[in-house]
Amino acid sequence: MNIAYIFPGQGSQSVGMLAELAAEHKIIKETFDEASDLLARDFWQMINNKETEDLHSTENTQPVMLAAGIAIWRLLETYVDKNLTCAAGHSLGEYTALVAAQAISFHDAIKLVFTRAKLMQSAVPSSSGSMVAVIGLEKESVVELCNQTTSPTNIVEPVNFNAPLQTVIAGHKDAVNDVKKNVKLAKGKAITLKVSIPSHSALMKSVVEEFSQEVALVDIRIPTIPVINNVDAISESKPEKIRDALVRQLYSPVQWVNCVKNIHAQGVSTIIEVGPGNVLAALVKKNNKSLNTISVNNIESLNNAMELIESSSK
Repeated sequence: MNIAYIFPGQGSQSVGMLAELAAEHKIIKETFDEASDLLARDFWQMINNKETEDLHSTENTQPVMLAAGIAIWRLLETYVDKNLTCAAGHSLGEYTALVAAQAISFHDAIKLVFTRAKLMQSAVPSSSGSMVAVIGLEKESVVELCNQTTSPTNIVEPVNFNAPLQTVIAGHKDAVNDVKKNVKLAKGKAITLKVSIPSHSALMKSVVEEFSQEVALVDIRIPTIPVINNVDAISESKPEKIRDALVRQLYSPVQWVNCVKNIHAQGVSTIIEVGPGNVLAALVKKNNKSLNTISVNNIESLNNAMELIESSSK
């Protein structure tokens, strides 16, 4: 049995996440403590506070999600064997995948995604951007609706190709809302996401130069396992190619449909989602029902994953 690991991005965070795992495995809290010490803010307190404003602030959410994914990965890591075929992550999750593959250190990645988040937030005025998930329409229809609406001063474009009938659009709020209305007229469903940053859109290009400089300072090594990136849906082994893909990811669509296709093409039969929630596992099923999936984020799912990994090596 060939196995792939995938890591979720921003949006899968929730209050109280990983509490059950932390109660039995000290590495969970220790991983969050590492991240907190590096950035001088208490991330564990954030995810256990009923006041969610800090948790859902982009500059906190991105390091929190990276820490959550790596904390669980550290529990699974000793069980990983030759059956591990590849890894991938959705948006921010790509950084988590690269840490798991030892291409970037945890410390460097936490600092980098914190900078990434701040730059993304600064790229557009507060609350002027929007993201909407379009469900029930083919990607070609969504692309056409965006093309009919977008203009140099009022941008809207597809930014996540998540599944054959699920595409996320992003851009200026007014343009996104116009497409949202047309989606409903086309009998599709449009769900506004709880984010103000139009991630992976052209509106992020204003911070590309500064982000490129930050990425250039990070020590990137050849991954120990292939990591399929978001922008090309291929794995790169050369550090300079990995850097380039991370920079382009800032303003380019997440090609998740193609990522799942590539994972399956590697002979993978089972995909383990490592991190809070089960968004990616659900998307995998929408792309390929033949793939087995499991989301690891509590004691039961951790034990199930460990048993699965152990049995696959026999």
